[in-house]
Amino acid sequence: MVKKVEYTKEDWGLLALRLIFVAFMLHGIQKFTSLDGTAQFFEKIGIPAPYIMAPIVAFVETFGSLAIILGIGTSIAAPLLAFVMFVAILTAHLGSMLAKGFPFGLLGGELPLANMLASIAIMLLGPGKISLEEQLKKK
Repeated sequence: MVKKVEYTKEDWGLLALRLIFVAFMLHGIQKFTSLDGTAQFFEKIGIPAPYIMAPIVAFVETFGSLAIILGIGTSIAAPLLAFVMFVAILTAHLGSMLAKGFPFGLLGGELPLANMLASIAIMLLGPGKISLEEQLKKK
């Protein structure tokens, strides 16, 4: 007999939160399609070793997001993504945000901020029951 699984509002909420990472993953794929352009941008904003960091960031954004979407390896992926977004805010967005003043300074930095906060939420709460991690625990 197959056991019926009941999911709570929290389980569905965590799934919805994880699905936000589709947008995050698309940014990573975009970086992969233009690694040279990404490295040049990293160099322009002062990120050290930009030609090494560009593929690393693209990898973390793409595959870290995929892991979170699927709900597997989130304890590794979420902190990495949160760190990448923290660095993005400090290096690529903070100057513009401060120049515009509050609250309009958040425009342009809202996406990395939202991604960082979503990553922290997944890091603290885990992927939930509607995830590959949960399914693998059952076996």
